[in-house]
Amino acid sequence: MLSWLFGRKDAALVQPSVKSISANSPVPRKRMDDRDIAWRNFNKELLRHATDKNMGLYVNVLLNMGIQLRKEEKHGQAVRKFLEVLYLDASGPCNSNGAVKWTPETTIIAPGVVEWACRSALEVGYGLEKIEEVFMQAAEVQRKAVQPVFAPAGAWKKIKPAISVVYEVWKAKHDAAIIRAEKREQKEKEKAGRAALRTEKAALKAMQSAEAPKTRKRRKKPELES
Repeated sequence: MLSWLFGRKDAALVQPSVKSISANSPVPRKRMDDRDIAWRNFNKELLRHATDKNMGLYVNVLLNMGIQLRKEEKHGQAVRKFLEVLYLDASGPCNSNGAVKWTPETTIIAPGVVEWACRSALEVGYGLEKIEEVFMQAAEVQRKAVQPVFAPAGAWKKIKPAISVVYEVWKAKHDAAIIRAEKREQKEKEKAGRAALRTEKAALKAMQSAEAPKTRKRRKKPELES
């Protein structure tokens, strides 16, 4: 399987510890949740498309994996998947059952994928240098796996301009959102502080009232008529 390539194991293959199983008891199967099933299907599809040499479909699965990782809020892994998509897109993947795997003259750098890559990168604090580093690592793995036309360095030259522009746009939005969130948090803290102070004053006042000596009012004697 290609699961080694994408950092996710098939949950169906995970076996329980031998120590917890007696000699005569059946081996229990781990129950898969929806995410495990999704990842198992992704890996099966990648293997099938890689075997059939349908690179367009192969890249589509990588894209769906990146989207799934964003949903799971695993942004570091999502960045890597989106960069793998951009790397392979630079070589023009096509579906022809192996007759022609790549047509670089049809290269399209998808703006949506660039945006997702940049936004996920910002979520984990990546700068442009770190994005390039991750790109080179991920692209080298894919180069060995499916042999696209361009080497990582050549593909990066085609992709870098789009990444740089979109990254700066979303960085400004990301930074502004952080500032707004910090201001809201500060206002909430100040509001909570004022409420706590009012509660403290009220409690102190109640305590003082309880401890104060109680004085009884003397009844005024009626004056005698002369």
